[in-house]
Amino acid sequence: MSFITTKIRTSKQAGSLGIAKPNWQLEIGNWQLKPAFTMMELMLAIGIFAVGMSLVAGLFPAAIKEAESTVKDYEGPIICENGLAIVKARVTNANLASYFTAQSNPEMVELAETGTVDIGADDRIYKDNGTRKRGFTALAHRWKIDRNDYQLVIVAYDIASGTNNIRAEQLSVSATIDKAAIQFEYAGTKTGLIGSPAIDPASGRYATIIGIDGDTIYLDHSIGENTDDPFVIREVVGLPTSTNFVDNNPVLGVLTTRTALRD
Repeated sequence: MSFITTKIRTSKQAGSLGIAKPNWQLEIGNWQLKPAFTMMELMLAIGIFAVGMSLVAGLFPAAIKEAESTVKDYEGPIICENGLAIVKARVTNANLASYFTAQSNPEMVELAETGTVDIGADDRIYKDNGTRKRGFTALAHRWKIDRNDYQLVIVAYDIASGTNNIRAEQLSVSATIDKAAIQFEYAGTKTGLIGSPAIDPASGRYATIIGIDGDTIYLDHSIGENTDDPFVIREVVGLPTSTNFVDNNPVLGVLTTRTALRD
């Protein structure tokens, strides 16, 4: 803090000299010191304020990311559990067995509003506000053709546009994934793969795709021995059959369980 000088004459002094009160401030008279800030001090205060604000602003991206992670951790399991309950309520052993037969007994199928499996599009939607859509898709593996013994895989998703959809597809890999391997080779379109589960169609085990280098897809852990053509989940623009993939993967969570279905 420093002092600067200002010309100030009191009204009393002005009156004693016969000067009109409205004009007394303009007269030359006694000088009085008043405390004030220097330009250097003001610049220093502004600099400290600017640094503080930049540090505060830096917290916002981290807070947004943390909020997104919280939504994923909280809503993903809820949507998966909700999806599992719907599958068990709507699908019976008889109609799912018929569905596998109609599809020539593949290792794994996506359960949808097709054939004898009655899980409609509305049933698979958990929340839709017109701009974002959350829901689930379900896949099933039958352990033995003549037994009521299924592996169900429920995948929760959050897509950025109400007009977009989810596509579950098998990747045609160039070689069988070895038991100890945490990567595989895939020459097709890789847009939106990072973050997707890679689901073994023969067992329902899955790992998360965490990186891509050329045609090599990296997983966070192995999904078992002799895995062929894993299923992945991606967001597409338009119909589920579209190949116009979105960059960000929509998967919120995965639930896999081995269960019997009601007759």
